[in-house]
Formats: sequence, structure tokens, C-alpha cells
Amino acid sequence: MENNVSYNSFFSFDLYPPIKDNTDFIKNRSGCNQKATIIVYSVEERDVTLNDNLKLFLTKILQAINYDLEKDVLMVPIAKNDQIALNDLKKSFDMKYVLNFGVPLPSLGVFADQTKMYSPILLNEIIFVLAENLEKLSTDQQSKRQFWQCLQATFLK
Repeated sequence: MENNVSYNSFFSFDLYPPIKDNTDFIKNRSGCNQKATIIVYSVEERDVTLNDNLKLFLTKILQAINYDLEKDVLMVPIAKNDQIALNDLKKSFDMKYVLNFGVPLPSLGVFADQTKMYSPILLNEIIFVLAENLEKLSTDQQSKRQFWQCLQATFLK
């Protein structure tokens, strides 16, 4: 699969408007972010961690692109009704990539109209990869295949 990153370079609005204090979300994060990659994933309630099966699934995904779950990424769980501003996280953490598992972009303070799942999108110098929530992705073979092709185009070029 060739590298087809969408480049959205003109917006008539602030791409990352301030939403609220992200202090709670920063406390709930895990990982060292050595490769400037943020993983946001949907959870039912705040303070819920990934179950062992989903953590293993995510670990295998990351190993396939030569990433380590604990060292290379920053994991940020987002509860269904919560909102954060990625722009605030960007002030505290390096951010080249955002892997988004099932979190609506407006919940991250990102308002962009040209978004497509399983296709890397460049917004404000950050490459976003949008996917289903981890639970659905782990069981849907077609989604897995599309996601893997997107990861190859983005990380293994």
C-alpha cells in the first residue's frame, strides 16, 4: 500500500480549541512516549484499564511496527462522555502520531471534516490514524486487515 497521507492545510477555525483542564487524563496515562506516539482509546468509565486480552492485542500490533507498549507510546484512556484537548497534551508530550481507537475526534478537541478510518491524516504536523475501538478491532478480520495496511503505510515505509 502506498503512502497516501491526506494533507489538510487550510482551516478557517482553531483545530484544537481549549476544552477543559486535562490534569485527570494526564494522571491516567501510561507509557514513556519515546517515539512521540499517543494512543487514545475509548473506555466505558474513567480509571478503567485495558483487559489483558486487549492489552496483548495492542502489544502485538505495536510489536509488528517495531514499537514497545511501555517504552514507545503514551496511552491515554478516554471515557465515553469525557473530552480533552490534544493541544494541551501536545504542550506536555512530544506528538508526531496519534493512534485513535474509537474516540470521536471532537472529544479530543479536533474538528476536521476530511477524516477516514484506516487512512493516515496529517493535521497540524501530527499524523492521525483512526480505527474502531480496540474490542471491535480485535474481533473484526476486515478491520484488522485495513488497520494493518494503514500501519504499514504510516510506520513501515
